[in-house]
Amino acid sequence: MPTILKIREKNLSKSERSRTFSIGKMGEKIAKEYFHKKGIQTIPATLEEQINEHWDFKIILGNEKEIKIEIKTDARSEDTGNLFLETEVDDDKGFLRKYDENSDVIFGFVFPKAKQIGFIEAKQLVKIPLENYKYKKIKHRSNNYTSAGYLVPVTDINFFAVRQYA
Repeated sequence: MPTILKIREKNLSKSERSRTFSIGKMGEKIAKEYFHKKGIQTIPATLEEQINEHWDFKIILGNEKEIKIEIKTDARSEDTGNLFLETEVDDDKGFLRKYDENSDVIFGFVFPKAKQIGFIEAKQLVKIPLENYKYKKIKHRSNNYTSAGYLVPVTDINFFAVRQYA
């Protein structure tokens, strides 16, 4: 009987990971379509750029300026009012800790239910002293990894732009 439970847990974990991955891909697709409708070209990051530089695609503005975009899709934030800012994955850095105050990446947080995208510079987001505020730190454990971070009220994030899409 324990073997069956382990198989079920393992399958659930794969399913959970697959669902999370598909939500992330949905957010990237939404963001790219948003830029395309505005006539802004997007260029996907190579696998090496995604792994080493931590961005999904770049946009090319009219004056040939390139801006790197990292998309985060937080489907639960609209129910909870919080963003989950991941600081750790297992014994490695979570997404927020992979950037510093010199980063040239812009985060696009996709809120699917509200059909909105909120933009904030990574260098602004990393300046928030999460440990000094009374934000709730949580750990999420699945069979394959442990993720930790802070729940931050969306209203505490100073997006430089929030845009409707669709």
